[in-house]
Amino acid sequence: MSKSIFSKKLALSLGVLAVIFSINYLVMAWTEPGALPPTPNVPAPINVGTSTQTKQGDLNIMGNFSVNKIFEADGGGAVGTGLNVIGGKVGIGTITPGAKLDVIGDIASANNFDWNKQATANGNPEGGLLFTTTHSSGANPYTYYEISAPNYAIASGDYLEYEVYCGLSNSGGICDAGTELDLSVNSGRGLGLADQNGILNHAGDISLFAKGRWYHRKVSLASAAGATLNTFDLVEESNTAGSYAAVYRKIIITNGSAIKLVIWNGGSPSVNAVNYANFASSYSVGGSYFAGGYFTGNVGIGKVPSAAYKLDVNGMINVNTNKITGVATPTAATDAVNKAYIDNQLLSGGGPGLVSYEHNQGECVAAGGTIVPSNVSFPQCQFNLAACPSGWTPYKNYSETVIKNCGHCSCDCGTYPNCWPGYGVVDGSCTTTSHTWNNIAQETCAYGGIGGQCNQWCMQVLNLTCYATIVKIGCY
Repeated sequence: MSKSIFSKKLALSLGVLAVIFSINYLVMAWTEPGALPPTPNVPAPINVGTSTQTKQGDLNIMGNFSVNKIFEADGGGAVGTGLNVIGGKVGIGTITPGAKLDVIGDIASANNFDWNKQATANGNPEGGLLFTTTHSSGANPYTYYEISAPNYAIASGDYLEYEVYCGLSNSGGICDAGTELDLSVNSGRGLGLADQNGILNHAGDISLFAKGRWYHRKVSLASAAGATLNTFDLVEESNTAGSYAAVYRKIIITNGSAIKLVIWNGGSPSVNAVNYANFASSYSVGGSYFAGGYFTGNVGIGKVPSAAYKLDVNGMINVNTNKITGVATPTAATDAVNKAYIDNQLLSGGGPGLVSYEHNQGECVAAGGTIVPSNVSFPQCQFNLAACPSGWTPYKNYSETVIKNCGHCSCDCGTYPNCWPGYGVVDGSCTTTSHTWNNIAQETCAYGGIGGQCNQWCMQVLNLTCYATIVKIGCY
């Protein structure tokens, strides 16, 4: 056998062996179904079909991952409480994000938090500086309200940063709350200062970012470098008539990680005066804005609250058209009291006197009267009677009357129908006017005439007076 024939046979033998081993491997790796078809069917693989598919185990993707519709990841929590990406906006804790990033809840960071782009978070605007203004109809209404005169030299790399919250009840839903820097060049105007979203700092609708939420604005001052910041204003320049409110906080100038100037971050502003305005009927800076909720601890207004009081106020309190309820029984001379306590004291001890001091308020109630004001500091007693009870005296002309109609002949044909023709007809009558409760004299009117014969001769009666009927009278 030649060498070439032997090599060919050896190669063929090795090839056959390789095929045999491959078939054996495939047979050993295959596991037959645990039951006869059609059960248990193997789950369908992930495919490009339109049917919804669920994967019970983990899914690892080594390449890019793309979602063309809504992306939701709740991390085992309730639906909508996790990460949601909808229409190019990211919501954390909300399925209706109103901005590029909308977070319901606190934001925590182990390192510095960078506000180079917009950042918003829902929350109440307590603790900020409230700026309110009302614009009347007219061309180009605006309000510039000065809160600081820092005399600060702006350096290269400086940024103006502040947070602003717009009221939900602003006219037309407009939120044009900004600030203005009065500079040593161009009066700070026409420099095109804008925030991280390209909105002009002093005039621009930021309702998308700041309506009902805090909006952090970061304004580059590069174009103002080298100028001096003379004064700083809060601005409302919507150029529209209406009422507007905005709350500001943490107004600072930064450079890198350093805070170069604090313009306002609590307390009363160093300046509190309108700088200039046009068609602004009212404006103010100060106070606080509370959007609802409750306080769990003691609250002080104008002072640090005492631990003994839930509400401790240094100054006057104005309760407009409302009531204070739940007032406890007083124990000290300076304690407040309610109407029930006063009424009880008056009835049990007779109470203070009425006008002229002849009777007291307890005696008025006991006699069936009602205690009502008079024209002096002491009240009077009102009775639903035509005259004061025995022992009581009318007070001035305080009364209430109803109208009365009077006719002069007592023997009219209504009473005596068998009249002679032309006789017994009432030929003189009048009707009084009336008044509600007031210090007004009883109304009268005059009437009279000659009576006729009604089975008897009527007397000639002239110049009679008709009096309105008294239904309430004031007494003492």
